[in-house]
Amino acid sequence: MSEPKLGDFYVGVVGLFSVLLPGGFLMAALVLVAPSSYSAFFAPLLTTVAEQTAAFVFCAYALGALLFLPASKLDSLLYDPYRRRKWPRAKDRAYSLASKLRAQVFPGPVENDDPMNTFAWCQALLLLHAPAAFVEVQRYEAESKFFRSLIIALPLSGVLALARDQWIELPLALVLAGLCFLRYAERRQKSTEWAYRYAIALQLGPGAASLGAPRAPAN
Repeated sequence: MSEPKLGDFYVGVVGLFSVLLPGGFLMAALVLVAPSSYSAFFAPLLTTVAEQTAAFVFCAYALGALLFLPASKLDSLLYDPYRRRKWPRAKDRAYSLASKLRAQVFPGPVENDDPMNTFAWCQALLLLHAPAAFVEVQRYEAESKFFRSLIIALPLSGVLALARDQWIELPLALVLAGLCFLRYAERRQKSTEWAYRYAIALQLGPGAASLGAPRAPAN
């Protein structure tokens, strides 16, 4: 069995925090509005700081995982229409070339996602042949997922603040959620763009022959 690499550990940590941090944010909002009777009920079970910390982290991770599903729907509901306007595929030369390279491995229409789309193919290629580049793409992707989950967590925390008669927090949370969307879209675009660029360099660069890479597609 091969020894674990630093890159493998790094990717795991980034993936963990893309779930844990949004969940921790929402968990903190829940703790602030929890009735005192709840604290009294759990007090005998959580007597030490270590136990309280472990319980918070566990609940934060669970909340983050639950947030992930509705947040993932934002890809098609918000990001795809935004991307088509801001970064149209027709002008994305990196996507076009990467798709043509993928089509040489999986013949068929460029738009065909069977067995995987261009982004997934680029990720698989980088994971196998360029782990450092794969880690970089994963970093962008994890950041985008973090801000994507905050788009859901922030309005929920604003609604919870209403229970404490703090009305200003809801509109503030909505404004911050809008800013999080812009950051999420920018990070997601970067993850795909750099995956395409790295895959193109890997397939057509100086070391491509040693990988048995396909030839550059004809224009």
